[in-house]
Amino acid sequence: MDNEIILLNTDIDFINISTLFNIEPIGDGTAYIESLTSYLIRLANAHCVSVGTLINNIIGPTLDKSYVVRSAVNGGNRFYDGAKSLNGIDKNSKDLVSTLETLTSRNDLEKLTFYSWRYVLTNRNLLKDHLEWCPECLESFKEVYGCYYFPLLWSVKSVNYCNIHEKRLVSNCPGCKKTIPILHRRSDNENCPFCGVKLKLASQDEENTISQFELFFVENVNKLIEFTKNLDYKLNREIMSIRFKFIEQSYETAYNNSLRKELKIPKSTYHYWISGKAVPTIDNLLKFCYLLGITIEGFFFNEHVQFSKRDIKIGFKSENTSERRKLNYEKISKELNSFMNIEHPFSMEEIAQRIKVPKRTLYRKFPDLCKRLSKRYMEEIKNRSLARRVHVESLIEKSVTELIEINLFPTQKRIEEHLSTNSLLREGYAKKYLIKCLKSI
Repeated sequence: MDNEIILLNTDIDFINISTLFNIEPIGDGTAYIESLTSYLIRLANAHCVSVGTLINNIIGPTLDKSYVVRSAVNGGNRFYDGAKSLNGIDKNSKDLVSTLETLTSRNDLEKLTFYSWRYVLTNRNLLKDHLEWCPECLESFKEVYGCYYFPLLWSVKSVNYCNIHEKRLVSNCPGCKKTIPILHRRSDNENCPFCGVKLKLASQDEENTISQFELFFVENVNKLIEFTKNLDYKLNREIMSIRFKFIEQSYETAYNNSLRKELKIPKSTYHYWISGKAVPTIDNLLKFCYLLGITIEGFFFNEHVQFSKRDIKIGFKSENTSERRKLNYEKISKELNSFMNIEHPFSMEEIAQRIKVPKRTLYRKFPDLCKRLSKRYMEEIKNRSLARRVHVESLIEKSVTELIEINLFPTQKRIEEHLSTNSLLREGYAKKYLIKCLKSI
């Protein structure tokens, strides 16, 4: 027996052990598939940690993005403030998907976002800045799936109506009445991250005056999400251009009339759609379909289009006003230079908003000036940060001394109580300075 040889079956695959639990997305293949941010929250709950802890200790280091790492070390909300885009079509959405797939050993998380539609949709007016939900749906999710979650559908900006329960979505916590961010360090799909009240307790008013277009919008966004799983080729802007041209020709053949003029679409806007230089917002794409009586699925995939024109006319907003509007560059240059002389600099984002010119246009026309303004602002931020650091360190040093004088060991909790603050020592440099002070005692 001591010399017995055991032969192993080399055909057996070794188990692939993931870093995080390999939990399945909810609602796969349906219009109510969950959003990526909802999945991230459930992943944190499955590991019995907060979203902030999961991001700081596991996801952030794997994602390896400087702004996430800085947020983990020094605090700050940059990652959370921009979290709505995680469900959209930006690169940071793809980055998070890739990171979570690596950590969970899954390969199907991209469909929890709109990333598959990135070439035919635009970020403009696509996603909400805060959560909205149907309390009755949340309750039914708990009964069916055993947990609460937020569908990708509810993250779309113009979806504010539940066509299942025929009620408006809720946007405020039933307890503290605050709007709830898409992602928060203490996010929980069941409770408010601020006051802890259950979100399913929010009251809904029945809405019997829902417009036909709002109903059409919700139903077609449902379809858009639902047939994401059936996309077997890569969508691109050329396809959008081809579809607009095809529908235009079909319409003119059927009615002997200009489609653009009939729908009252601004000439420059329609030119950009037809040429493929720009794509319409999801609102305008669905307005286009609604007025022609075709579905969003019909727009993208039907070889033959049958129109049923609506009598109601919904106006189109020009989506290329920055290109069409004549700008006085001499005046803009003077306004930009005036910001070089103010005592407290503004960011280029704020400057662009103040002079009502897109930031991209400013950088294109005045690159050197914009870079100087941006550099001046960054230096101001750096100086403010340094000043705050010196101030915080002096408070810590003073507090340590005073606690020792009354025979109390200066723990983090005691220092925060002594200074009447509960967040001072959360920042990385503050903790390091406290350790330095304690070592010098």
